[in-house]
Amino acid sequence: MATSTAPPTSMGSADRWENEGGPTPSPEMQARDDLKAELKKYVDEEMQNQKIISKEPGQLDGMPAYFIKLPDDQRLVIVKSKSLIFHISYGPNDHKPTDKTLEEIFDRMMSSLKFNK
Repeated sequence: MATSTAPPTSMGSADRWENEGGPTPSPEMQARDDLKAELKKYVDEEMQNQKIISKEPGQLDGMPAYFIKLPDDQRLVIVKSKSLIFHISYGPNDHKPTDKTLEEIFDRMMSSLKFNK
């Protein structure tokens, strides 16, 4: 039986791929899977007592994100960078952002941050 040489693409896939006899995942692949796992754990803990209509994992500006639909047409996007977690929320009376608009909002947030060395 031949094993796949294609790189894993989903959360936790690096572990499954390695366990199935594939090559050891690269540090970048492992870091990406770790960020996704950390974000999933954070979202599950933060949202455990809230009513959620839908919750979809995805990416925003290349970083792991969750797109969450709440009651009353409220929306929440949670994005994780290496050490920061951002919440972007909007409701029915707000302009419905497109993926491009969300990326622009996120880029503005990131560019306005000042990091202490």
